[in-house]
Amino acid sequence: MNRKKTRRAISSLAEWKGLHIRGKPPKIMIDPEIQGFVNDALTRMTFQEVADAARERFGPRRAPSRSSVHRYWQAKQK
Repeated sequence: MNRKKTRRAISSLAEWKGLHIRGKPPKIMIDPEIQGFVNDALTRMTFQEVADAARERFGPRRAPSRSSVHRYWQAKQK
C-alpha cells in the first residue's frame, strides 16, 4: 500500500504556524474580559496577586494561574 503525499499551498506564515501549533490557546488570550482585567491588574499587582484577584472575580475554573499570567506578561514584553 503506497500512500501519496499531497502538498497543500500555504498562503502565509500565520497559516503555516496555525497548522503546527499544538494545544489550545491560554485562557487570557481567548477571553477578552479576563485579558482586560489582567492587563489592568499587571500595572499595580504581582503575578500571584493578579491570579488571586482573578480567581475571586471569575471563579477558579475561569481564572488564569500565576504561571499563565507570567507567560502572558513575558509574551507582551516581546
